[in-house]
Amino acid sequence: MIRFLSAAFAAVLALPAVSAETVQLAAADGAKVFGEVWRAAGAKPPIIVAFHQAESSSAEYAPIAPRLARAGFTVLAIDQRSGDGAFGGTNRTASSYSAALVFLLAARHPGDVNGVVAFSPGEYLENKTAVRDAARKVEVPVYIDQASGSDEVGQSAQILRAVKSADKQQLLSKSNSTHGSSTLRVDANPAGAETHWMGVLTFLKRCAPTDSVAVGERVVHGLGVGRLCPAGPA
Repeated sequence: MIRFLSAAFAAVLALPAVSAETVQLAAADGAKVFGEVWRAAGAKPPIIVAFHQAESSSAEYAPIAPRLARAGFTVLAIDQRSGDGAFGGTNRTASSYSAALVFLLAARHPGDVNGVVAFSPGEYLENKTAVRDAARKVEVPVYIDQASGSDEVGQSAQILRAVKSADKQQLLSKSNSTHGSSTLRVDANPAGAETHWMGVLTFLKRCAPTDSVAVGERVVHGLGVGRLCPAGPA
């Protein structure tokens, strides 16, 4: 076992480094939106659009995106219009509520989204049914992860039940978990990050395989032990 783990660790260290590129986009209202992109190898890799949590920035994904890129997914993480300096970054666009936004985005652009990964979603918007209303229109596979507290687990379950797609899962982890996508960060979740990585990568590989010949595929992000819980009826 020790020999196997040593070999696996050496293999990880041997993986090529993936550097971020700074990008600037124009929103529909003309606002400048800043972000970082980590490009996967290959001509047409699937794309993950990554939204940070409250009081954060694209820097939240600095230790997450390179692993996704090495797994075959190009990652675009933007500084949303609301945010701050959590995880050591600076929000250059200043969103919160990103796990809510991914459901609205998937509902409004069904032809451009292959799947939804939402971390700690809730009815955070002014309209307290907006996320579930949008979820009822989402027909692509959905994967939800959250902190282990009963409040977050319950909020996630309510939204997942509303999702129209029959292909929907909620990770109920027996290991440590933290709020938002920081559950994938070893510095935020040292004991449980790998468990959550396993669930996210398994889902992504299934709904947007990196060896797919399809062009322009996109996965909206909001990424063993533990239990995947299929949702009940809405």
